[in-house]
Amino acid sequence: MELLLSQKLDYFSQLIRCGQNLFYFEYDTDLVMIKTSCDDVPTCSLFFSLGNCQDYLREYIAKNSLKPLVLTNEIGLSWICDFEFASGIICRIHVIGPVFNSDVSGRQLEQELFRKGFSEAARQSFIKQIDKMPVLPISTWLQFGQMLHYAITGEKAEISDFNCQSSKEIFGVADNSMAYGQPLTTTWLAEQAAMQMIEEGRLDYKEALGRLTKSVEFIAPPNEKDQMRKLKNANISLVTLATRAAIRGGLDAESAYYIGNFYIQKVEDAGTLSELMKLNTEVYDDFVNRVHKIKTQSDVSPAIQACCGYIEAHLPEKLTLKVIASKVNYSEYYMAQKFKKEIGMSVTGYIKSQRVERAKTLLRSTNRSIAEIAEELGYCNASYFNEAFKSVESMTPSEFRATWSK
Repeated sequence: MELLLSQKLDYFSQLIRCGQNLFYFEYDTDLVMIKTSCDDVPTCSLFFSLGNCQDYLREYIAKNSLKPLVLTNEIGLSWICDFEFASGIICRIHVIGPVFNSDVSGRQLEQELFRKGFSEAARQSFIKQIDKMPVLPISTWLQFGQMLHYAITGEKAEISDFNCQSSKEIFGVADNSMAYGQPLTTTWLAEQAAMQMIEEGRLDYKEALGRLTKSVEFIAPPNEKDQMRKLKNANISLVTLATRAAIRGGLDAESAYYIGNFYIQKVEDAGTLSELMKLNTEVYDDFVNRVHKIKTQSDVSPAIQACCGYIEAHLPEKLTLKVIASKVNYSEYYMAQKFKKEIGMSVTGYIKSQRVERAKTLLRSTNRSIAEIAEELGYCNASYFNEAFKSVESMTPSEFRATWSK
């Protein structure tokens, strides 16, 4: 027998208390609490009133948005709100929280409560309650939000579906001192949407990447004047996040960190803003495709996957069967036979195909000359590169770039 919505939510509220000290709240559209699993309602209600959370939620309700909402107050506590509809109009607000998404200094919290005018006794009481609040990575936190949304609607929400407050809406001013020092909620959501796609090896990543590259303002202080340095820092952060996401997705750590360091050096060597912006796409495309390949090669043994990873991470270098076989402690003969059986081509053929795939990414995402790309991929001259590329793609690199740009 299908459960009623109230039964589903009761079960959900009990379930989230099993692993984390998470509370469930239900409100009407006037934000009058109907029920809760919280055992200290006054304190939680007070925390919820900080940072314009309630005012922002009222405005959001008035818009009748279908999307779940992440709220954050001035001391870094976060809630996720989702909405029940009747005849197309919001009729109930379902809330889980509060949690911290990163460790927060107790001294910083106490200073903020002092600034708000709370007494010493009240501050100490609140600090004790805050010590009990769970600290969840934003990715884990949003998974709880996805479960809440599913309990209410029966539909799956993507991480990119969540709306949130901006720092101005949380703090009232854009340059509040507490705002700098931790990423904006919008940046958290953009990062998680983008990194989840790397971890899953999803090739339909362009929207998530667009969200991430539009939210790099957190990388440097608000008064940062050196835009070049600021964008380099943003790119390095992207590389770091992408490296870790790729490892979680199955890419071996040695290859992932080698690739990450390679791109960080390219970031530092970049001389123009345009070059840096194109590096975002290059980094993301590279890691997504590597993870996608691993996830779609379920019939390839871990040893051969490691060989493929090593090849892909060292494309500019001189790659020999002896060197590659030594990475997995195979003899050259056994390695060559096993590789061809599982991958469907020789080691030499795979190296060439991967250099061409890499060249295609560079041809699509950069303005580098054919000679520069050939040199970067370890070819002794552009003529040899042209020949290798054409043998795989049936067109020259210049023809491929021209076709792609149409």
